[in-house]
Amino acid sequence: MSEHRDATQPKRSDVFPPDVDPANYPYDDDDGGMGGPGCLVWGIMGIFGVLIAIGIVVLATLAGFNQGLETAQVTAVAATSQFTGRQCEIIPTDVAAGRLPLVESRYNSITVNGVVPDCAQPFIQSATQAYQQSLITPTQPATATPEATMTATSAPVVESTAEATQPVDSDTAETGSNVVNGYDLDALLQEGRDFLAEGEYEDAISTFDAINAIDDTYQSSTVNSLLFNALSQRALDLYRMPGGSLAQAIILTNRAEQFGTISDDLSFERDVAQIYLDAEPNLNINYSIAINLLNQVIFLSPNYPRGTGQASQLLFEQLEGYGDQLLLGGDACGAQAQFAAALALRPQAAGLSTKNATASTQCSSGVIAATVDPNVTPPTQDPNAPVVPTATPTEGVAPIGQPGG
Repeated sequence: MSEHRDATQPKRSDVFPPDVDPANYPYDDDDGGMGGPGCLVWGIMGIFGVLIAIGIVVLATLAGFNQGLETAQVTAVAATSQFTGRQCEIIPTDVAAGRLPLVESRYNSITVNGVVPDCAQPFIQSATQAYQQSLITPTQPATATPEATMTATSAPVVESTAEATQPVDSDTAETGSNVVNGYDLDALLQEGRDFLAEGEYEDAISTFDAINAIDDTYQSSTVNSLLFNALSQRALDLYRMPGGSLAQAIILTNRAEQFGTISDDLSFERDVAQIYLDAEPNLNINYSIAINLLNQVIFLSPNYPRGTGQASQLLFEQLEGYGDQLLLGGDACGAQAQFAAALALRPQAAGLSTKNATASTQCSSGVIAATVDPNVTPPTQDPNAPVVPTATPTEGVAPIGQPGG
């Protein structure tokens, strides 16, 4: 048997190369089994590792997508809630004014799956009664047309404001319902017209801007014309009301100019406001520039800003401050000129006459008192202090041989 095996089986010298130690070879010479994992095992483990890595990447991607989806849902819910709240605020006004088609449109835009939001439910009964009454009485409810006519009398753009109550031109009219992304553009346009007629210019601007943001091709000529009127009116109000924001008025004026030619009154108000705002950063810093700009403002509008006269008060303060600065720097003549100009604005200003007299004396005598601050009161002399004799000044040195020489 051993001979037969020797003839049919490979020898150890045939299996193992001469330079390889059989003890370190991975095969067992007894049963021919494998002493370690083979290529198949390593291949399966590698594929399994790749699958795990791909699974981790997929899970991470899904987690990021879900988080982004949740953020988008929260943002959408907030925007919807804000829109619903705004509609609920306006519904009572529309019901009272008899704008029933607009009321119906608002309810349709905020109703979800047949459910009316809680904020709109209290007005369902009044809206229904108004609708039933409109079916019985052929007379249409009063509209805001008379109010629009009253507003137009004070507006510099009468023609465009009156347009708010006119039907839409046939060349810009659109047939059918204009609903984009859940927004009824026809209803929004009517809402903007109503705001404009009622003098609610900021709400009108927001409404027309919203229409352009939703669809800038929707009746663009009409929307932009109405937006031009709202911007112009609001800017004019800010220019002329006490405490109005001049910077905001300038921004609105510049916006209005993008949609049409602004009126001369609006252009004038913008010019004066710009000069006034240019003076502000120079106050108490660069007196000469501030005084020059404020003088221009007062020349154009003596009581500017309207109803406050703040420009005149600021000019007085800058003249006095500039005079103090010049006197402290040794320019008494320049200081006296500023004090005199300040006295022309406020003749009864406390202490200003004294400053003017001091500067005038120093200017005429040529005495320079650069270290004297006219705003500082000299210390009071102590009556109990000992009297120190002082030398009597002389006009010159006496000749030699005479007293004092």
